[in-house]
Amino acid sequence: MATVLDFSLHRGTNEPVVEWEFPPSFDVDVGWELSVSWRGGSLRATSEEGGLVIDLGERVVRWAYTVAQTRLLPLGRVATYELERRTDTGQRVYATGHITVTGGLNRD
Repeated sequence: MATVLDFSLHRGTNEPVVEWEFPPSFDVDVGWELSVSWRGGSLRATSEEGGLVIDLGERVVRWAYTVAQTRLLPLGRVATYELERRTDTGQRVYATGHITVTGGLNRD
């Protein structure tokens, strides 16, 4: 069963980076995919193609989102996400939840 973790982002920013931390016994050195979806749109980031960064020492998967990506997200609590671990033998969602998007008056 996936862990439900909601978080917030501010439109027009690229910080703070979103992190998912795993226990020492967990192998994070595999493929990861983040899927974000909302009515009328979606975006994706992967550890292979970019956007997701794996920190083996800290056992963390980080989403290094861009200013442009946050501008795509609609305001409010309307976007959902899934963080999926992909190995040669299977795929499993480890985290899921809502993204609440605020702000966006700032200029890029």
